Amino acid sequence: MVATADGFLHVMTVGTKSGELPWPMNDNNPMHTSIYAQPLVGHYTHRMSLFNTVHVIGDVEADSSVYIDGAAHVRVSNSDVTSGGEDTSRSELVVKGHLNAVGSELERVVIDGWDGVTTDSHDDAWYGISISDTTSSGRGLFDHVDLRGAARGIWTHEPLTVRNCVIENCADRGINAAFADTVVVDSTTIRGSDYGINALQGTTILLSNSLIEDCSMYGVAAYKNSFLWAKDTTYDGNDIGVYVAAEGYAWAKAMIRTCTMTNNDSGIWIDDTGDSTVVVNLCTIDGNTTNGIYVEDGGDVLLTRNTISDGSTGIFSYHSGPKIVRSNHITGNGNGIKCDASSYAAVESCQVDSNNFGIRVVDGNPNIGTYSGGTSSGYNILKPNTTYNLRNLTAYTISAQQNYWPQKTTCAPKPSTLYGPIDATYALCSKPSLTSPGPGQRENPELSLPHEFGLSQNYPNPFNPTTTIDFEVATPTTVRINIYNVSGGLVADEVKRPGTYSAKWNGRNRYGQPVASGIYFVRMQAGTFSTVKKLLLLK
Repeated sequence: MVATADGFLHVMTVGTKSGELPWPMNDNNPMHTSIYAQPLVGHYTHRMSLFNTVHVIGDVEADSSVYIDGAAHVRVSNSDVTSGGEDTSRSELVVKGHLNAVGSELERVVIDGWDGVTTDSHDDAWYGISISDTTSSGRGLFDHVDLRGAARGIWTHEPLTVRNCVIENCADRGINAAFADTVVVDSTTIRGSDYGINALQGTTILLSNSLIEDCSMYGVAAYKNSFLWAKDTTYDGNDIGVYVAAEGYAWAKAMIRTCTMTNNDSGIWIDDTGDSTVVVNLCTIDGNTTNGIYVEDGGDVLLTRNTISDGSTGIFSYHSGPKIVRSNHITGNGNGIKCDASSYAAVESCQVDSNNFGIRVVDGNPNIGTYSGGTSSGYNILKPNTTYNLRNLTAYTISAQQNYWPQKTTCAPKPSTLYGPIDATYALCSKPSLTSPGPGQRENPELSLPHEFGLSQNYPNPFNPTTTIDFEVATPTTVRINIYNVSGGLVADEVKRPGTYSAKWNGRNRYGQPVASGIYFVRMQAGTFSTVKKLLLLK
């Protein structure tokens, strides 16, 4: 850093001219330094590195990579001396290459608003950060960063990783990702935006161990051909915790597992996901004002092993057919399950108790259990609920066979606990187990995701000339599969979401040439996990 008579600090940026000083290595940052005076504004063609206090008074457009090092404090003006960019009145940072902002627990990077005059930070709304590369090689990395007070936080069309960050009071979006391939968000808090995370148009969001709170519209929205994988994340105090919808496109997909939804107006809102699947599994959905889970229109929706409690309605099926199966516990709501607008929901192997209405059918013909099979075989525990265990306001006879709601002297339900035309025959006399699939259920492969990383022995082994290598991924991470001897090549190197995968090796090196017979080794690296297996090629 260099100080001048104008009282501003200077910022070191990267150039390629001879005689420049080497930059210390940090997160693969092999830079050389040159000096530009602050405050920053305008168009920069060299790679840039920012550290200590940096002032921005207008739009900054960087054609190459930008590195923001630990302990940097980037103050962005709420006005724009250039009167350019997408917002002519507020400053923005536009990066067309890599953007790496990397701090640590002890030295966090801070990016926030500035009034353009004083040295104090403010929550004045600067415009935000955009990552957009016409060469499609850009990407963003934010690690141990506090980002505050922008109109739209991080706006990306490129892959993005956000770890150990706090993104708060960004009015419009915390993170907005369109055409961005894969966005990884881990151990991060996002609060106080209209949309905490907004993902659309072919973006995959891998979200884990995070807190999304106090967003006035959506905690997370995934729509228009996008996929949300969420695990171990809390959604608190949002209008809608998670929103998934095709919105006129072909599909929207989500796997929401071991998450907590609390104090939202609606915990999860699923609206016409097209020809794809939404799975909500092992979640705690408690104290949401209007709906725990709302499902409308088409798509394959599977709700399993969740606890849904203390809301106006636990699950609301509106013109939809969600499969509410396998050990959901729906308790303490006004309506445990509400069906309306030609709902065709299926309810199987669930416990519905201590609600005002256990299941309330306003319009539609849901299947609560059919002895001869179908979308539900029953095996529900439907007792006790305050007013009715099952209330049917339609002219249809609701099939609620083979369920457990016994009285002291009979297995049949007490008539006063039912309302409307209901077939409750074949009632169960013993309490069913809800921990395993009922007779009508099938395991969904997405419910059996790996709990740990693993590399299987290749098959066949010995082999000639091709072999298959199976591996398991427990959490979203970059997975690298290498074949060694020296002549071996890279088989896979990419971000994988949890699941079981197969890679094939055709006995050729990285140049496409056949390798000799002999012993080779396959190594899998995924984060801190590493393991090796031996392969035998015989010709």
